Amino acid sequence: MADRNTIVAVDLGSSEIKALVCGFDDDTGKTTVRGYHKGESLYIDKNGRITDVNSLALSLSTVIHEACNIAGVSSSCVVCGLPVTDINQYHSTGPISIPSDRGVPGQVTREHIHQAIETAQNIRYPGDHEIIDILVEDYIIDNAKRVQNPLDMPASRLDVNLLICSAPSSSVMVTRKCIEKAGFFCEDIFLNPIASGTVAVSRYAREKGCVHIDMGASLTTFSVYQNGSVIYMGSVPAGGKLVTSDLLVAYMVPSSYNTLNAVDMLKKRYNKLRIDKPDEEIVLQGASGMAEAALTREQFVTVMVDRLYEIFDEVAKDIEKNGLLDEVDEVILSGGTARFAGITELCRRRFGKPVSVATPWITGDDMMAEINVPEFVTAYGLANYYYLGDERSKIFRSYENGGGRIRGMIQGIFGKFKRG
Repeated sequence: MADRNTIVAVDLGSSEIKALVCGFDDDTGKTTVRGYHKGESLYIDKNGRITDVNSLALSLSTVIHEACNIAGVSSSCVVCGLPVTDINQYHSTGPISIPSDRGVPGQVTREHIHQAIETAQNIRYPGDHEIIDILVEDYIIDNAKRVQNPLDMPASRLDVNLLICSAPSSSVMVTRKCIEKAGFFCEDIFLNPIASGTVAVSRYAREKGCVHIDMGASLTTFSVYQNGSVIYMGSVPAGGKLVTSDLLVAYMVPSSYNTLNAVDMLKKRYNKLRIDKPDEEIVLQGASGMAEAALTREQFVTVMVDRLYEIFDEVAKDIEKNGLLDEVDEVILSGGTARFAGITELCRRRFGKPVSVATPWITGDDMMAEINVPEFVTAYGLANYYYLGDERSKIFRSYENGGGRIRGMIQGIFGKFKRG
């Protein structure tokens, strides 16, 4: 097995920091995992924004060093993700003509594709933003739509449809600064939903049309796929921590670090969203002089179901507002909050579509089994996106260039973007 250069993929969540030490196996064409570690995250708010660079850098340094020690490597390169909270999304089209030769239609070359992408750059975006990701939605060859790879096809005209995403420069700079202060080099920064989708969403689901919902502790992000590519992304500032807060209110006990932890443990222990024994008591043990508090199983489950359904409802309303709900044939869940037993049935109740829960599906020893859970989809997706890029970018990829470098190459074309 020949592993390509090692990188550390870091998922900066509002509850946990997860680090995966990864490589790329050229023989199998898959991203490999050598080690991992995770730690508590205290300096990221409910919108995914960093609130204390120095303190977060210390936590991040510990997590990455532990992951590298487990992997037995000393990688200094990190790829990291951004949430979609503050991003702007632009759909842009770039048409070019393909010259014919004595009446015979010309063939599309890589140079033609580059020209079409360069033409699509004629957009304006805020002066305090920078381009963070560029996705090819599809190509059009003459009158043939939804072409995935136009290379070497005969044509007289080529159009490319792009999804261009910009993010506040301050958010990008703060993330880079945090990684650098932790003692590492920031190789690249991606959007979390796009990266995680390379792991969670199959090619078949992308083509049919689906929504991928990543349910974190404080933030739920989602991306809509149609005809094989992402067409829309959004977020809801709610997640598993809000469920814990609701349970705390239901128990009618003061909010403190100890009580929050105690309720969170109960939430994880009694995580079934079905009411098997409605009158069974779930007791919150007294702490710091408090008396014990109790909820019946029915009350406990009802609190969790109400909040989780509300999160799904907010996602569905956002997608519906943009006229995309009818395009969704399937819902895919990931993230730590997706580990509730019965959450697929609850999601199906709101969307009326088949629902599944995604995991990284990393093969290997017992350590790999520990990270084949929904909450590691984003971290593994960041590494996967770095090495492989997006499906539609593969026509640019050679064995010497990873996904991150392809993206960098295309972004070079977009250096001419107009800020307004």
